[in-house]
Amino acid sequence: MTTASYNVASQPAVKRPTDGRPWAEFFDALLVNHSSDTSVAQRWQMSGLADLTRSASGGSTVVAGPFLDRIDAAAQLIGDSGSNIDGVNLLAERGHFQGVRGRLPTATAAQSVGGSAWILPVSDGHFVLNLARREDVESLPALVEQPVRPRNWPEVLDAFAGSGVERLDAQAHLLGFPGGRVNSGDIDEQILHRHGDGPVLPIVVRDFGTSEPRGRPIVVDLTSLWAGPLSSALIGDAFGAEVIKVESLARPDGARFGHGRFFDRLNAGKKSVALDFSVASDVAVLRALLDAADVVVEGMRPRVFDRLGIDPDDIVSANGSLWLSITAFGRTGPWANRVGFGDDVAAVAGVISRETNASSEPVVGFIGDAIADPVGGIYAAAAISYALRAKRSAVVDLALRESVAYAWAESRLRRRSSCAANVAVADPFVASPGWDGSKAADIGADNDEIGHWLGESR
Repeated sequence: MTTASYNVASQPAVKRPTDGRPWAEFFDALLVNHSSDTSVAQRWQMSGLADLTRSASGGSTVVAGPFLDRIDAAAQLIGDSGSNIDGVNLLAERGHFQGVRGRLPTATAAQSVGGSAWILPVSDGHFVLNLARREDVESLPALVEQPVRPRNWPEVLDAFAGSGVERLDAQAHLLGFPGGRVNSGDIDEQILHRHGDGPVLPIVVRDFGTSEPRGRPIVVDLTSLWAGPLSSALIGDAFGAEVIKVESLARPDGARFGHGRFFDRLNAGKKSVALDFSVASDVAVLRALLDAADVVVEGMRPRVFDRLGIDPDDIVSANGSLWLSITAFGRTGPWANRVGFGDDVAAVAGVISRETNASSEPVVGFIGDAIADPVGGIYAAAAISYALRAKRSAVVDLALRESVAYAWAESRLRRRSSCAANVAVADPFVASPGWDGSKAADIGADNDEIGHWLGESR
């Protein structure tokens, strides 16, 4: 770790990467003029984000700065002739479905809206951890390197309070644990590798040249949870694309076992294919799907495709397609295989609330609900839309941490004034006009249909 006057979440995101190159127009379109803080505060409240971002006093907060304007700019790129998608409402959508579970932040802990992620004070800073998976709860003793009882929360808090943040961060990386050092102004090796001294951008692109449209776009969606499924749902709605959701039989999309209506909202209208990636014939089906796709959206760590013998560059160069990867920290660099989810990734990016309590103790908290996920999904859909419109073939690498840092740069939170407290919040059913309330397909429901179609298309 190198200390420097650099903060991932506070750098001005106002430069294009290179003038005159194919994607310069995309980055230019993300540049926006900041609306007044009054109008931004009203939209923050109306979307429901104010109620998902609570202060230590129990009140609500509002955003000041260009964050919502940047989300609007990305959402307006989605589609082929202008977008009517309200990107800001999408940020709070899961909270509308699931409600708020987390407790108010205190000096000793902050809990996420969904309840699984925590920001804890340690001896020299703050550490974020996500306990969404049972195996991560059981790994707590290994993380703190102490024989704590994982479900004895006072013991866990004491263990973290006496631990150093750098050691915890290194241990989390080693164990594949979703969590890390809460950013407080330093640059790390991953950002240096991917962006050098330049601004943190929402995507990294390797352009392969022009592509020829093949009629209705075919999108193969290998993602799970929130960001990836949101991006493919938005593209399906905006372009009338045929979206084929591919899941592993061994590890299906974990969101299937969460809030059913929110899963439906993200995946209704998609074909469902389930494959066993340990079986050669199923891997052959996957390869055939990748070759047939105009767009591939995936959220797997790079080593998964290495094991399958699949190289995104080879797929894209052979087919003139678009491959968009959504991972926590990017598919290149020393953190390429590091695990992360929306809440913890945002905290690692430094996108958190900061205040002091009545005792002048620092209190940090989460902003929104797993905010890196919907932000990443919107930027992913914007990038796909640009590539389809501009007829570009490329491998697009989206890191959730970088996309949320880009969107949040130069923004901050302040307490909501009492005069603006009573504002109606958005209805999740109207955030994206493409969903009519229908249900998602059962896992593998379209295996036979897709298998027949692949046979005919060869």
